[in-house]
Amino acid sequence: MSKETNSCLCSSGNVLVPVTIMALTLVITFGYQMGQILSDRNRLVAMDQQLSEPFAQSKKLNDQFGGLVRGTNLLAQEGNETAKQLASRLIELGILTAPSEALKQPAKPPVPIDTQKKEEAVKP
Repeated sequence: MSKETNSCLCSSGNVLVPVTIMALTLVITFGYQMGQILSDRNRLVAMDQQLSEPFAQSKKLNDQFGGLVRGTNLLAQEGNETAKQLASRLIELGILTAPSEALKQPAKPPVPIDTQKKEEAVKP
């Protein structure tokens, strides 16, 4: 009886069915997950494209407003009463923290690491 039980467990027909089902399940699962990943990626790319124009417009408005604030602060420092009142109101609103802040130029964006390495390699 022991030989019969052993031969049943090792027969290729009994092992082939569960392994096939497991392999098929894994293929279906990985296929489904890959489809979801690609779908999510496509949605993110579409959302990024939709937001790029409003982001550019808001950056442009922010730069223009910064120029107005710098110009108003410069006029206030030169003695223009209306500009002084506006600058004090901007300080109250928290837009301008100090009278000299508006004259500062925006900082340069940081240089990417790859570019820094290339520049260091070029310098003797």
